[in-house]
Amino acid sequence: MKIIITGVPGTGKTSVANVLAEKTGWPIIRANDLVHREYVDTRKLRMKALWTIKNMDNAILEGHLFCEVKLPVDHVIVLRTRPDVLEERLKPRGYPEKKIRENVMAEMLDYCLSRAEKKYGEVWQVDTTKRSPEETAELILSAIKAEKRIWEPVDWSKILEEWLRKGYIQ
Repeated sequence: MKIIITGVPGTGKTSVANVLAEKTGWPIIRANDLVHREYVDTRKLRMKALWTIKNMDNAILEGHLFCEVKLPVDHVIVLRTRPDVLEERLKPRGYPEKKIRENVMAEMLDYCLSRAEKKYGEVWQVDTTKRSPEETAELILSAIKAEKRIWEPVDWSKILEEWLRKGYIQ
């Protein structure tokens, strides 16, 4: 079983992947370990990921960049988080305000979801807003075992409208 855990920064990818790895014993392949942060060549990321998982039976591929490349995996899971909660999760990371807003905007506009759907077709969507990493991992493992897709609808359009009204977006 090979799965991708993706989503914008702050949605819980690393924490959920860590719990999944602990529960399954599967190795984690992190996109950030495969590419240089300054410049991301998605073709190189894809090739490095393919080479890394080539002889693996099981793997968890974790990172927001994995929504940008097509890989031979069983499931693609896009983690989502309500934008105001996401903003609060990102602030302690010391990101500049511009980067926080860009990531929150990407979440409101379904960026990772739409990229993943374009690359993979059917993906899973999990809202982590009110879930711990442990609860999220359990939900994912249960769905894998039951062979049942997770699709938790999210709609951040009201928050986007509020940002427009407040002038956060020009």
